[in-house]
Amino acid sequence: MANGEPYDVLLIDEAHRMYDQKGAMNVPAYRRTCEKLGLAWDATQWDWILKASRHAVFFFDPKQQVRATGLGVARRDTLLDSLEGGPRRVYMFELSTQMRVRGGDEYLDFIYDILTGGPAAPEIAKVFPTLFSALPHSIETKANLIGHAPAYELAIVDSFEDFCKLQLEKERECGLSRMAAGYAWEWISKNNPRAYDIEIDGIKKRWNSTQGNWVNSPNAIHEVGSIHTVQGYDLNYAFIIIGNDITYNKQSDRLEAVKAGFKDRGAKKTATIETLQAIVINAYYVLLTRGMRGTYIYICDS
Repeated sequence: MANGEPYDVLLIDEAHRMYDQKGAMNVPAYRRTCEKLGLAWDATQWDWILKASRHAVFFFDPKQQVRATGLGVARRDTLLDSLEGGPRRVYMFELSTQMRVRGGDEYLDFIYDILTGGPAAPEIAKVFPTLFSALPHSIETKANLIGHAPAYELAIVDSFEDFCKLQLEKERECGLSRMAAGYAWEWISKNNPRAYDIEIDGIKKRWNSTQGNWVNSPNAIHEVGSIHTVQGYDLNYAFIIIGNDITYNKQSDRLEAVKAGFKDRGAKKTATIETLQAIVINAYYVLLTRGMRGTYIYICDS
């Protein structure tokens, strides 16, 4: 707050990433902020914003909640209910589209429905060849059914060696081509920078060597980013490794989270099976919707 006075308006992007004391990496610092605002230690970051502003605008996307400690839809709705009838006016808006991905809403719906078993995936798959293309993108590659936009590149790559080579080609072509993965490997290099975290088909990779602005860091092209390093970023091309934290259940015809394959120890301790399913699915939704020009996928589980 400025000179102890609340801000007139605060805009909060990525509000689905907000948390309470359980999600704080630095608990003493979290508690000091609560005390500074005159709040109890069990206050949430939502409470911080409301205390520090006269008007607050939250941008909230439940599909992007990827932490077990995040303040989800239920906590959000409880907060909104508590504000009803009070001095603050509450407005609800829904983001109907986003302009980032050249595949458009059709691509976003396709990915979300594939991950969740939703109804749109089979219908979109029927016209898949006209919506998306695994061919190299060019200005001449016009399109599809959607407003004559260039085709969106989407492909599954069977060879991890080819996957890595293709990433480097795209990096030379236009930059901002990054590899990222689900949290399906231990972060060994965090304490031993010379160690490798991920090995696929004899090729060794490390998790991101920095968490701050990893996408633009010098070593990023040779590393694998986690969900926490790419959320909120736009890439030209996303190269996504789908690890053994998710599998396909033939009987239920759905994708399911695999607790044994999920390596976020903090989340595994606190998350229910339902919460774990949601955060793993949401993490892959975020990862698979970072690439503006295209997304290439390598899948560990055959």
